[in-house]
Amino acid sequence: MGDRFDVDALIGELTLEEKASLVSGSGFWWTRRVERVGIPSIMPSDGPHGLRKQADRSDHVGLGASVPATCFPTASALVSYPFGHGLSYTTFADEDLVAQPLDHTGADAEPGDWRGAPVLEVSATVANTGPVAGKEVVQLYVGAPDASVSRAVRELKGFAKITLDPGQAETVVFTLHERDLSYWSTRTHGWVLEPGTFEIAVGASSRDLRLTRTVEVDGPPIAYPLDRSSTLAEWLDHPVGHEILIDVLRHSRAGDLSGIAKDPERVRMLGSFPVTRLTTLFGPTLDGDVVDQLLARLGEA
Repeated sequence: MGDRFDVDALIGELTLEEKASLVSGSGFWWTRRVERVGIPSIMPSDGPHGLRKQADRSDHVGLGASVPATCFPTASALVSYPFGHGLSYTTFADEDLVAQPLDHTGADAEPGDWRGAPVLEVSATVANTGPVAGKEVVQLYVGAPDASVSRAVRELKGFAKITLDPGQAETVVFTLHERDLSYWSTRTHGWVLEPGTFEIAVGASSRDLRLTRTVEVDGPPIAYPLDRSSTLAEWLDHPVGHEILIDVLRHSRAGDLSGIAKDPERVRMLGSFPVTRLTTLFGPTLDGDVVDQLLARLGEA
């Protein structure tokens, strides 16, 4: 084809089947070649499905350290105007970010407040370091890097617009409630606040984050509703189901089997198994349908 060719003319030569094959790709990273018109198999900057390889890794689809991808809002794609971007005739500096956990355990929300009880108080100081007065929109983002479910890298949870004269500084305070840190669970059919590490960031846009802090948020473990499809690990994590399961294993025909549920290595290996597999694993050592026993006792608890 040479170094220069007419792209429109080349595309016009492709059959519908060849165009579909070229777009779908031969995998995540490579396009299919079209020998008839001399198009080789290539790996473009974005894969056929809009994905990119992680830096220095094999074909692993992930977002943590991935090379920027255009189709994922959670990936670190380079953009000209990121979310929250704005211009000003002056400059601003952010400092003194404080994220103070509040005792929300057992606390009640204000009447009519759908956000739930306050969980964190976040404050930061913004100073006008330029020669003229200006307005700044201080933005607060929250991320949950260790969440057990897939969540966005960061979510906007608050913003405040302030006006500052040259050299003037102001402290902005945000209050984060339970809903601000929660995600919607399709299993519980409600909002779930998962205890753990949260990343608090303050800046002028989603990519201009000038201050970051991590904070630990306490709370009870998530208790998913238990049924026949629940895993062994979910039963063991359940505040009521745990004791029922241990008691059933303790009184098996083969003697005390509760040690299996107390062995971290065995739990790691068997934790993802549905509890219905107990009968397959231990056979006649358990009386009848062990799941029926578990669910019946759970219903009585």
